[in-house]
Amino acid sequence: HSFLVDQADTTKNLFRSLEAAVLTAVALVMVVCVATLGVRPALMIGTSIPISFMIAFLVVQMLGMTINMMIMFGLVLAVGVLVDDPIVVVEYAERKLQEGVSKKEAFIMAARKMFVPVVSATFTTLGAFIPLLFWPGIIGKFMSYLPIIVIVVMIASLLSALVFMPVIGAIIASTHVDPKAKEAADVVMYADKFDVKKVKGVTGVYVRTLQHLIRHPIITLVVGFGLVFAGFFAYAANPTGFEAFPASEAEFGTVNVIARGNYSPVQIRDFLVEVEQQILQVQGVQDSIMTFAGSGGGAPPDTIGQFSLQLQPWNERVKAEEIFQNIRDRVKNISGLEVQIAAQENGPPAGKAINLSVE
Repeated sequence: HSFLVDQADTTKNLFRSLEAAVLTAVALVMVVCVATLGVRPALMIGTSIPISFMIAFLVVQMLGMTINMMIMFGLVLAVGVLVDDPIVVVEYAERKLQEGVSKKEAFIMAARKMFVPVVSATFTTLGAFIPLLFWPGIIGKFMSYLPIIVIVVMIASLLSALVFMPVIGAIIASTHVDPKAKEAADVVMYADKFDVKKVKGVTGVYVRTLQHLIRHPIITLVVGFGLVFAGFFAYAANPTGFEAFPASEAEFGTVNVIARGNYSPVQIRDFLVEVEQQILQVQGVQDSIMTFAGSGGGAPPDTIGQFSLQLQPWNERVKAEEIFQNIRDRVKNISGLEVQIAAQENGPPAGKAINLSVE
């Protein structure tokens, strides 16, 4: 058996895509951590991701919230941010380990000295999301899940960095001191040993570039602010417009059949059957449900019937607009009828862009 106009598959595919996006983001974060910090620090930092997610899911459960699309988007957004605090703590501890400090002492120092920077950075980030909690109206209710999950994950990340990372690091961190790594750490950590030419890798390129820029501060500031203002002016000259929710490929549609006149039920049925025969010949239409309709339920005045369309999967058909245009071309020659086709709207319900009232 099957269901007509079934949105379950669409919802499942959406969540699978979001789950894949979260897992991909986690994998990419781990790859970057391994490449820049090493395997052991990356493993310590990687543990902060499931810890933060588990705390977030616990809070979501306590708040009675469902795991919905906005929650998943918030997790994707938070993955790259939640590792910032653990990276700061672990990286400082690793430098102390290379100086010969014990594991326990190194992570205690990291938690103590990085406490203020980590807390300040976290609450600075949260300051950008807290105003979204007070967004009024239906759209505000719809969007509120995003700032809530990001705020919860960020606080969980702070807890992970200051509590779990020192404990985990004191257990699995390496105590081996590499003389070359110790020398590199000393060059960066201590002013009396600092030498721009001795700093290696990407950090060295950054330090040497910054050294040249600092030698010409006025020129650097003028060029920097010039690029920023040029970007603003370029956008102001060529605006792309504003919309609450971007257009996406439709998977469902509604066909309103309009006829002005006093028609009998039999005549209305014949009109709708004729329209349905044309709709079913269009490639890309999977299911069609016909209903008799009046002017209520959001349908235009003089509506005699509606067809709810379910299109084939987007990767097996042409674009929805081409399908709708094909339907319009097929039914335009049916005398006495006007056919209006609309794709299913995404996002929270909203009124029409323009409303006219003639009294």
